[in-house]
Amino acid sequence: ATVLLENNCPVHVRSAEVGAGVAVEGRSVAQDGPFPLSGNWWDERAWTRVEWDVETENGVIARCHYDQYGWAIDGIYD
Repeated sequence: ATVLLENNCPVHVRSAEVGAGVAVEGRSVAQDGPFPLSGNWWDERAWTRVEWDVETENGVIARCHYDQYGWAIDGIYD
């Protein structure tokens, strides 16, 4: 996924098909987040990521996250 930021907030999202075959692409009209998450902090499998819910101009609301590998779209809301 590609996510453009402005003032550390997603302003544009683009990804190939996710979920039920819906492509996520467009200017962000609303965002909720960031939600910082982490787990397995006690061993070598520790992970951290930041999640956002982003609504695009065409009405798609997607859950996306940023971690050590970059941006990804986890799914879309019905």
